[in-house]
Amino acid sequence: PPGPPGVKKKSKEAEPEPEPEIVFRVTPEKLSVAPKSSVVFTLTGMSHAEGDMVETLVCKNTAGGGKEHKEVMLMYASASVSVPYLEFSKNALGFSHSYEPGVLLEPQRQPLTLRNVSDLPLSFS
Repeated sequence: PPGPPGVKKKSKEAEPEPEPEIVFRVTPEKLSVAPKSSVVFTLTGMSHAEGDMVETLVCKNTAGGGKEHKEVMLMYASASVSVPYLEFSKNALGFSHSYEPGVLLEPQRQPLTLRNVSDLPLSFS
């Protein structure tokens, strides 16, 4: 029997779960290592959510041209992520432009100061 007007029935098919956010990134992602040499990797972590993050990173050997890649190293990366608290010098910035033929467009600027008011250091990139 139909339900109340404006109410949709739930689909019998379950919606797929969203892919988990990738927090950690290794650079370089792929490379060749010469015999008796070493390589430095950089591990970077970023997240839009706060909380404890854990990911498993796997290094695989792709040498030999086979379809199977042998696992060389397994590493667990973890971080405790907190949201920074920023204080803005202004609540809003407003810009206006009216086009006039033959008049050069001039940059519009307004100062804005961001102050880190949390207990943790903060860097922008």
